[in-house]
Amino acid sequence: MSTIEIPHIYKDVTDFTHFNIPPMNCLKIFHLNIRSLNRNHNALIALLASLGLQFDIIVLSELWVYNLELFENMLPSYSFHFQIDDANQSSGIGVFIVSKIQYIADSKLHLPGCEYLKITMKSKNEDKQPFVLHCIY
Repeated sequence: MSTIEIPHIYKDVTDFTHFNIPPMNCLKIFHLNIRSLNRNHNALIALLASLGLQFDIIVLSELWVYNLELFENMLPSYSFHFQIDDANQSSGIGVFIVSKIQYIADSKLHLPGCEYLKITMKSKNEDKQPFVLHCIY
């Protein structure tokens, strides 16, 4: 498998889209502090479309606690899982996972002072250990 050298310095979406990222059989993860999914969901959809890259996992922090169930179908072919703290309106961690991935989402573990989701993904190679993604906000 080859690695891609991506410069760590870019200023905006246009710079990102100029990276020549070839189609690869690897896990593509995107993270964004959304600062209210309720307010910024349309901007997120536009940003993802402009990047021109299909992400397997989209992690959003600072969801805020309002109307999150409404966003379960926001991204077709993705499942949405989230964890919030009802006592803190600006809390929340959320994960959209593309449907082609076999996974288990675990939100039962509670870490004091933060929201936490554990996503365990099955490896395509049966001999390998599962891949575990820990989302903490």
